[in-house]
Amino acid sequence: MAVVIVGASAVLILGLWIPAESNAAIIAFSAGYGLVSGAFIALTPAMVAQLSDIREIGVRQGALSFNNGFASLTGNPIGGALLRHDNGGFTWLQVFCGLSMFCAGIFLISCRAVQTGLKLGAKV
Repeated sequence: MAVVIVGASAVLILGLWIPAESNAAIIAFSAGYGLVSGAFIALTPAMVAQLSDIREIGVRQGALSFNNGFASLTGNPIGGALLRHDNGGFTWLQVFCGLSMFCAGIFLISCRAVQTGLKLGAKV
């Protein structure tokens, strides 16, 4: 499920947000991305809990929070540098955001392949 959500986020960012020039396109992107990003944020801790032994959930949730914090601390300066590079435009920041989501999808697919092989219907 997470792979589908991250893939949908990447498609919305790269396919709808970057070429958007009208208010309607921005509103459509905002509504779609709001739906899928909310699910991604809510599903990540649940996936960690599902994949972990009961005695390891706290440690793994802490590692997840550490990784999220690291991404939050580095993403803002990178975004600011991209804004400055684009003279206040958002194109490079949008590309960075879309490629980050695409890389997250690749990472999730590779993690699933390690867990279950390349079986699509396999339970983890």
